[in-house]
Amino acid sequence: MESPIWLKTLKHFDRNNYIRNGLTIPFILGSESIIANNKDLSSVSEFVNSITNEEFPCYLSLLKCGNIGEIIIGVLDEETLNYLGKKLSEYYLIFGKLVIMESTFKQTELSAVKDKLIEIYQPKIDNKTFSVTNGKWREFSKQDLNRIKEITND
Repeated sequence: MESPIWLKTLKHFDRNNYIRNGLTIPFILGSESIIANNKDLSSVSEFVNSITNEEFPCYLSLLKCGNIGEIIIGVLDEETLNYLGKKLSEYYLIFGKLVIMESTFKQTELSAVKDKLIEIYQPKIDNKTFSVTNGKWREFSKQDLNRIKEITND
């Protein structure tokens, strides 16, 4: 499976220490439209379907960020995967390559997790509010756009 464009954003932001644990789904999907030169935005449903595929190129975590109070998606590095090892499936829900580390999602059905993410984040994407600061959703800031545009130079 080929890596999606948005995964470059996630890895770039992590590699450059712009983030600690991940990015919100609206930020991820909005950045894809910038990198792909205003390609149609993916839906939350399409996004979740892609990351829960066994053939996805890496493991991703889903958890709530204490700093911004939102659900974020991050790349699970090899060190974390090795540390958790066999305990990974004992402690967390795993759907394909998505590891649910957030207690809000105690549902054992992927459809319930997916429905909740759609409910929370699809309206933000539809409104083109991709970034959150102090609990307020807005369009990308100049800094966000500059950091996203760095990816095309990588």
